Formats: sequence, C-alpha cells, structure tokens
Amino acid sequence: MAGLVALTVVASVVTLFVSADYYVDLSHDREEVQAQNALDLKLQRLRNDLTSVTFWDEAVQNTALSFDEAWVDENVGQWLHRFYAADRVFMLDAGNKAAYANAKGVQLPASTYAALAAQAAPLVAKVRERADSYRPAADSLTIGRNLSRGYDDAAFAMIDGRPVFLIVAPILHDFGRVGTPADGGYALLVSAYDVDEDFLASLSDSVLIDRMSLAGWPARAAPGDGELVLRNASDQRIAVLHWRAQRHMGDVVERLLPFAMVVLLVMTLAGILVYRFIRSSAHDLSITRHEARHDELTGLANRRLLMEKLGEAVAAKGGGATLLFVDLDGFKDVNDMWGHEAGDKVLRTVGRRIRRLFPGDTVARFGGDEFVVLIADSDVDAARSRATGLLAALTEPHNVEGTQVRLSGSIGIAAVQGSDTSPDEVVRRADIALYQAKSRGRSRVALFEAAMDEDLHHRRRIEGELRRAIDGDAVKVVYQPKVCARTQRIVGVEALARFVDADGRPVSPSVFVPIAEESGLIAGLGERVLRTACADAARWSIGVAVNLSPAQFRGDDIVDTVKSALESAGLDPARLTLEITETVLVNDPEGARRRLDALRAMGVKLALDDFGTGYSSLVYLQRFKLDSMKIAQGFLEGLAPDTDAMTVLSSMVALGHALGLTVVAEGVETVRQVELLKRAGADEFQGNVFAEPMSRAVLEAMLASGDGAVIPLRQAATRA
Repeated sequence: MAGLVALTVVASVVTLFVSADYYVDLSHDREEVQAQNALDLKLQRLRNDLTSVTFWDEAVQNTALSFDEAWVDENVGQWLHRFYAADRVFMLDAGNKAAYANAKGVQLPASTYAALAAQAAPLVAKVRERADSYRPAADSLTIGRNLSRGYDDAAFAMIDGRPVFLIVAPILHDFGRVGTPADGGYALLVSAYDVDEDFLASLSDSVLIDRMSLAGWPARAAPGDGELVLRNASDQRIAVLHWRAQRHMGDVVERLLPFAMVVLLVMTLAGILVYRFIRSSAHDLSITRHEARHDELTGLANRRLLMEKLGEAVAAKGGGATLLFVDLDGFKDVNDMWGHEAGDKVLRTVGRRIRRLFPGDTVARFGGDEFVVLIADSDVDAARSRATGLLAALTEPHNVEGTQVRLSGSIGIAAVQGSDTSPDEVVRRADIALYQAKSRGRSRVALFEAAMDEDLHHRRRIEGELRRAIDGDAVKVVYQPKVCARTQRIVGVEALARFVDADGRPVSPSVFVPIAEESGLIAGLGERVLRTACADAARWSIGVAVNLSPAQFRGDDIVDTVKSALESAGLDPARLTLEITETVLVNDPEGARRRLDALRAMGVKLALDDFGTGYSSLVYLQRFKLDSMKIAQGFLEGLAPDTDAMTVLSSMVALGHALGLTVVAEGVETVRQVELLKRAGADEFQGNVFAEPMSRAVLEAMLASGDGAVIPLRQAATRA
C-alpha cells in the first residue's frame, strides 16, 4: 500500500510538472507568434509607406528621365525622414550607381552608399530584374500601386555594427503620364530604418511583453527566454532579437507547489486536481488564442484577425465584400476633458453599437478611435445605405461623468474587387475615402474613387508649393476694410492670406488653409501674415485685425511671437486686433485665459470671430475679457424684417453692447443687409458690398484719397 501511495504521489507530481512544462511551452509559443506577427506588420507598414513616392509619375520624371537632385531631396529624402522616420535614403540610377544620399534628413555625398552597397546588392539585383519587367501600359493603376505584386524587396542588414531594415523599391509610373525610360531604366530607392531602442520599444509595446533587446549572432537568448533571428538578404543570420518570457518554469512550479502539497496530504483528491489543472491549461490556451486575435478593450476583432478575414475575401475574388473604415469625430475632446477612462468607456459603447448593426459581419477595432467593418455579400450601394444608418447610431449621446456628450463619425468605403488587390490596398483605399469624408465636413460617407488618388497627389503638391511660398516670403497679404456703420469711413482692415501655385493660378483659402492646418504649416503661415500686417499697418493711421488659427494660438510662444512682430514693425499694440474662434476657448480654457491675459497686458485688442457658430458663445463672452465680436456670415443669409432671424440678430447685437463690446458684421454682401444691420444696431461692417480684399497699394491710395476714406455702397451688390 505504501508503495502504491508513493507511486501515486510520484505520478501526480510528475504529471503536475509535465503540465507546467507544457503550459510554459504554450506561453512561449504564443509570445513568439505575437512577436513575429508584430515584427512582420511593422516591416510591412514601412514598405507600404514607400508607395507615396515609389508609384508616382512625377518621381519617374525627376529620377529616371532627368535626375533633379533638389527635387529628390525635398520630395523623397526629406519627405521619408520627416513623415516616415527613414534613417537613410539613397537613390540609384539605371546602372545601380548611387546618385543621391540622405541620413537623418541631411543630404550627404552619394558615395556614402558604399557602406551598405555590398549588403544591399542581392536586393538591388532582384528589384532591378522586377522593375525591368514593369510596363505602365500593361499594368493598371490598381495593380501598379500594389506592393504585394512583389516589385520591392527587403531584408535586415548590419551597418556600423548595428542592424537596420533595408527596403529596395523601384520608382515606377502610377498614371503613366510621363515617358518610359529607355530599356526600363527606372531609378531604385534604397531606404534604411535603424533597429534601435525606439524601434524595439514600439515593438514591445505592441505585444505587451518585456522590453526587447538585440545581440549579435551567434549569441543566443537565455534558457526560457524568447528569441527571433534576423537574417540578411543572403539568408545569413546576423542578429538575435530576444526578450524575457512573461512566465518561466520556476514561476509556474512555485504556483503549483500548493497543489503538490494537497496531493501529498489528500491522495483522494489527486486525480481531481490533475484533471482541473489540465482543464485550466486548456482554457488558458483557448483564452490566449482568443486574445491574440481580438481587441482587449472592446472584445472586437483586432487588426490581425481583420486582415486574415480580408485576405480570405480577396482570395475569393471579392465575392461582393465591402470594407467600411470608421473614424470618430471629436473623440480627442472626450479624452482631453474627461480622461482616458471615460474615453475607453465611449469606445466600448461605440463597439457595441457597430456590432449590433452588423451582427453577421467582421467588426474590428483598427486602433485608437478607428473601427473597420468587413461586410460579406454586399455591393457598394447596400454598404453605403448601411453606413448611413451607422452614422445615425454614432450620434446617439454618451453619458460621460453625468454629461450627455454627442459625437459623430466619418466613414470611407472601398469594394473588395478580387485578387488583383491586396488586403493592405483595400484598407488604403478605404482610408483615402475616409479622409475625403472628413475633408468634406465630417459626419459623412465617401466611396473610394480612382480620382481620390489624384486628389491626394494634388494636395501634396499644394502642400509642397505652400511650404516653399512660406519659406520664400511668396505668400501675399491683402486687406478688406471694416467701415463705421454710421459714417461708412474705414476704421480698420482685416489681413487675409493669398497664395498662387507654381502655374500662376490663385489657390482658394478654403483649399490651402485646411492643407496648412493638416500639415503643420499653419503656424508658419499665420506668423508670416502677422508680421506683414504689422509692418504694413505701421504706415497707416487705422488698425489691423489678424486671425489666429487654433494651432497657432495653442503654441506656447504665441505671446512672444506677437510681441516680436509689434516691436519689429514699430506698431502701437492698441492698433492690432487678434481674432480668435470659440474653439480655442473651449478646448483649453485655462491656457486660453493665460495667453489672452498676457496679450491684453501688452495692449493688444481681442475679438471673438464667427460669434454664434459654437454652442456656448455667451459663456465665453462673459468669462473672457474681449473688445469686440464678429457676427458670423451665416446669420445674414435670408435676413428680413419682422422675422425670427431679425429678432435673433438684434438680440445678439444688444448682448454685445451690454457686455461693452464693439459688434462687427462680416460677410455683408447686399445693401438690404446693410439697412437691416443698421436697424439692429451693429457698429461696423465688413464685406464685398463695400470693398473686396485689396492689395496694400490700393488700400493706401484709398486712405489717401480726398473723400476721407469714405466707402460708398457698391450698387452692383444691391441684390436681395
């Protein structure tokens, strides 16, 4: 009996330890799979980033047909470093000779390519052969922009003792609107990304494991730790990526010791305990598999599972599948005002709403406040109809800290057209459509069209020309007078930016201002207008008003910038009015108060622009010390006596006067509007019925005229 008991104890303990070892193996396998998937996804994103410059007619023109080094530096070297964090960028000519080099955004002699030429050679040879087979007349835009066709190639390499990720890609046509180089002699782009601490940290964060580190081959990870081997273009091992496993054998054994003690004391429970442990291990494995393919916060599918499902839809040659890319509008304000815990609650609620509307489809959280829905067996018209219903569901209120908060959403739609497109390409198209929906005013649905790609190139060209115009002082400033309602004399002007593209065509502010805001150029543009306006106003006896964009006003240096512009121009601060929108007051009330107090102490006047377009203008008129308010142009449309609109307008003017503010009506277009605004009691007018924006020279001639700068009503603008 004692022998039987001892044998049972030994068998039980062995079983426990074998189960522990099996559990550890499962844990290690899961971590290695997650790490490999995260690495593959990160490297694929880097390759996809290059499509912005490698499939582009203009790039072919300036590299293969006629090499323009300055163009390559600005549109390839600087672009890839600034926006995609490329550490090294090289351009090879048709003979695979280096023609351009850039490291960390600094142009270097092309000869620096020699440091990695040998390691890049196998990739260059493969890509050169593929590029020579590319024919823009045979490959359509849809196929040509698709990296999955295999035009590029990539591998790891060692440079100066450190591993880097090398990508070699040909510069190919997209629309085929420029000539084809002789003998297929396309230029090759070689880009390198350092596998440094930032690279490893982002990889570690994406899989939620301990910080990863690197060691040169043949160094291996410690027993029980995870590792991935990095290989170069010749399939040689060059480095090992390793990390400390989340659970080692010793940890598991320590957890299992109480069970072993129970087995020793209560033999009758040995079988039950072993059974429970095995079942628990199986359950943990099931949970691990589920967590690897689902979002932890919302329980929806994650990016990995979505791309698997999308790959299946593409392999099925479309099958009528459609992809919806959803982005929440205004979600950042929830995080900023109530914190990330409230934001997480909103995301979970949005996830439930989407899943309720698409019960049989794949619903995924793509990241942040982005969601993706893969609809099976649906044409684009049906998908658009269901997307419209989703927009309505997204506007339902959320209870955040006892406050009813309403958000909206924008949706981009792309059809899964079959095996001629990759999953990444379908997502890219839906993302472009989403961008169009947001740029059209948000809370909209947009379907991807081929013209959107061309529009994206156009916006990028405008951005480049605008950047050069700002740096080269080519942005022009014009002035629209503000006139006294009683005397019609000019009492001030508003400075407005104007911009002409490389072809000499004026670009509407409604086009270039949003581009400037999205690309981060708005601060430089605003400062250029501010300094020019101050310098010009120093020559006059009237004041000048300058708009401050929200991005410009939020900058910590705005007070110093205004002070510098005034001192440089020698302008009395009392003659400068800064116009701000309600948005800057809502998003950061305390920061706004601090900056406004500093500007007011300087002597600058302050105005609230577009009064009435926000939801709490009265609150901010009372809370912040302002000098004037400008009634939004929308209140003047359809204005007529004895109407609710006239009553509202009169009340707004009376409110401004009660608070001691000068009331300015902007966008005044007709004589009839002038008469009604005078009746309502407005103090100043600004609009085309008096004068359109004009150059400094025209304004100065008007100010110097013998009529005392009185502007008569323009009879051509007497339409009702």
